[in-house]
Amino acid sequence: MKEDMTRILIASMLEKAFNDGKSSPRRAARNLVDLGVAFSKGRFQKRFLVYAQEMLQDQDSAYYDLISDVIVHVDRNLLVNFGMNLGYNGCTKGAQKIPVP
Repeated sequence: MKEDMTRILIASMLEKAFNDGKSSPRRAARNLVDLGVAFSKGRFQKRFLVYAQEMLQDQDSAYYDLISDVIVHVDRNLLVNFGMNLGYNGCTKGAQKIPVP
């Protein structure tokens, strides 16, 4: 499968986020969500990511523990592949293929 430039840029941002996440997982998570909000085009994508931003405003959010645990215990390649398949392929490329009534 030929990769497009957007997919390559997103994958490189994920790699950077995982590197940053080792030292500051909270900041890395917020930065990824902020990037998603800034570059999302669909109203449902933007709404979902704005909700994620709101959840991460709570410094005691259980999501921070989850994010830290995932970064430490899950293989980075699996995370990048999962994120690309769900986020990029599913929500972006895949969503464009679904006809809107």
